[in-house]
Amino acid sequence: MNDSIERLIRRQVAPSLILQELLPDANRKLKEVELEGPPEIYEFARKFFSNVNACLILAAMVGPYIASQDKFDYALAEARCDVALQGSGSERLACVIRAHEALQALAAERGRMFCADPPVEMVQLCDVIFGPLVQRASSVNAGLGESIAKITQGFGEATASMMSAAPVATLDAMRKVQECDGFSEKDAAALVFIFGTGGLPVLRRILDGQTEVTRQLRRDFLNATDGYLDGRLPVPRGE
Repeated sequence: MNDSIERLIRRQVAPSLILQELLPDANRKLKEVELEGPPEIYEFARKFFSNVNACLILAAMVGPYIASQDKFDYALAEARCDVALQGSGSERLACVIRAHEALQALAAERGRMFCADPPVEMVQLCDVIFGPLVQRASSVNAGLGESIAKITQGFGEATASMMSAAPVATLDAMRKVQECDGFSEKDAAALVFIFGTGGLPVLRRILDGQTEVTRQLRRDFLNATDGYLDGRLPVPRGE
């Protein structure tokens, strides 16, 4: 799971491939635990398996934002270092600085955005975009699906408020990020959302929190097995 989260955040693999690689085998192992018993052990295993799913879904959702921010931070640091050492940078790096200035200008509009009521039609469009993700989460765990639905609703409302309250700054930031080498339309959209809403720390906390819950569930499962085995399972427990 840890490796899969890192690969998702770094965009080294498509979310669908991670699910195909990890979950079928994990599901088979869960069935084996259910058949072997006892029920207490299976319940621990089931909760752990459900939370592994939750972590992967959250990583698939949050990962592109983290990856885009990290990539932009590196490019900006490179540009500033080049200017500091040489007195002026290349046009490629100057483009990154201009994009950062546009993103900062967008961030300065947050006060207006948070006071604006988002257009209903735009929020509904965002709900349609995030709908498949919510359905996937709900199929894993109803409570998780509800939580993901609340998160995506917040995404949609924040995006709609930003685009309606500061359309010029939003479009200018989108355009200038896309002018930079190596930054796609998806990167631009992610960075505009991050700077416009200031939501990246929240996204990181959500993912880190769910990951820690899952690690604790794994420890609970391993500790529960101790009463049924002659010796402890020979795996790290993070104790």
